[in-house]
Amino acid sequence: MNLFGKKKAPIIGLDIGSSYVRALQLSAAGDNYRIEHFGIEPLREGIVVDKTVQDIEAISEAIGRAVKNSGTRSKACAIAVSGPAVFTKTIALPADLAEADVESQVQIEANQYVPYPLDEVSLDFDVLGPSPRNPDLIDILLAASKSENVESRQDALEATGLNAKVVDVEVFAIANAFELIRQRDHLSKNEAVGILDIGRDLTTLLIRIFANPGKHFLHR
Repeated sequence: MNLFGKKKAPIIGLDIGSSYVRALQLSAAGDNYRIEHFGIEPLREGIVVDKTVQDIEAISEAIGRAVKNSGTRSKACAIAVSGPAVFTKTIALPADLAEADVESQVQIEANQYVPYPLDEVSLDFDVLGPSPRNPDLIDILLAASKSENVESRQDALEATGLNAKVVDVEVFAIANAFELIRQRDHLSKNEAVGILDIGRDLTTLLIRIFANPGKHFLHR
């Protein structure tokens, strides 16, 4: 789906951490990317705890200052959710399932695996492709987050006149960013790579398995 029409509008990547809010806007420069705008704003302790927004007004003000300091005029943003309120799981469905039936079947499977009532979560999925374990199945990556985790970020953005065009899962965003680096630096596809994300309250080790696209192992 093309969210931006024929010409893609600039989009701001927002990193909402426990210590800082960072705003970053990139542009393509051949096979690489160039930083067009960057802004950072410190957060006082307690505004974000365990990746959960505790004070929407304070986060909104910090986002507004970070974006303003970056110098960008874009209103479209990409944000990510993470922490204990985010659930991911790879499930398998019959490969001959009609495309129109996949979403309803995912809902049924989610009801079994997601540890929250479905009316309390924001749910999405991505078809990874044929299952390496069984050619009659396809692997599907299921991602769910408590709705309040997503809505608190969206509310903070809307209060500053910004619009969340993309809501991703943080570890997948990190892995996808590294995939761009891998392609740029011509790193081998046939090896596991460890990505260490060191934060103030949480350190995450992500193991990216390139031989199996979409496969990640996460340790905190």
